Amino acid sequence: MVIFLFALAVISSGLSVPIYKQLSVRSTSKSETALMPVLWFAPLTAVFGVAAFIGDGFHSAEIFPAALSGFGSATAVYMLIESLKHKSYTLAVILINLNFYIPIVLSWIFLGDKATPLQLFGILILTAAIIIINTGKKTETEGKPEKWALAKPLAACIANGLVNFGIKLHQYILPDRDSFGFFSLCYLFGIAFCIVIFIYNYRKDEKTALPGMKIKKVIIPALLLGLVTGVCYLSISLLSGYVNAATQFTVVTTLSILLSLFVGWIRYKEKLDIRNALSILCFFAAVAVQFISY
Repeated sequence: MVIFLFALAVISSGLSVPIYKQLSVRSTSKSETALMPVLWFAPLTAVFGVAAFIGDGFHSAEIFPAALSGFGSATAVYMLIESLKHKSYTLAVILINLNFYIPIVLSWIFLGDKATPLQLFGILILTAAIIIINTGKKTETEGKPEKWALAKPLAACIANGLVNFGIKLHQYILPDRDSFGFFSLCYLFGIAFCIVIFIYNYRKDEKTALPGMKIKKVIIPALLLGLVTGVCYLSISLLSGYVNAATQFTVVTTLSILLSLFVGWIRYKEKLDIRNALSILCFFAAVAVQFISY
């Protein structure tokens, strides 16, 4: 069961980044980017909401972690799509996947979910792999680079980490309930935050006209992204009942990075050199250490 959940989380997480890349190419404005997530947040809200009514329903204790994850989801999607307009595919993947530190540290501080020395060693190996693969990499840009361009993928990293911590927090508060009500509220909050981001960008830079988002061009990748992110977060939620945060997020992050990088090398013709090969060895070592500790 654990292996199956890990596989679902890894595959769905790894496949999401190429879809984000497609959406970044098709987004013509910041306001449009802000509204894009609504295309998959809305159906996910409905699907999980129906499942919640069939299952354990909703609980008031789910509101705070759902709001935290909803805020993180809206912010992470917006920042990632915008950062992919200016950063190389691989660099964006690396930066967004640094988010695994946040749920591990926050779970340790607030939930008492401590990592063992061996698990910490695995985290250090993963960190080394990220540094190795990113050292000396040239940044490829599309269009004029923005001021503080690194702030966007970093913000996406932090926001995505808050999503995962919110999921972990929900499981900690209500361990005996299903997660359907939580995810329905999470995506509902996500829609609200997307609207706030849209209004901010529209009033600041784009007052002349509403964004002309072409639904036909983004609806298919948006629905695919809804499918993979829904499966990913649900799998992460279920995994919380079997493994601690260190093993859970290190393994999912490591294998997701590998899958995303392989897609990047194949789909976007990015080069596989000695540095990449060394980082791959470190990635596999990080996973091996976590499973040994488990």
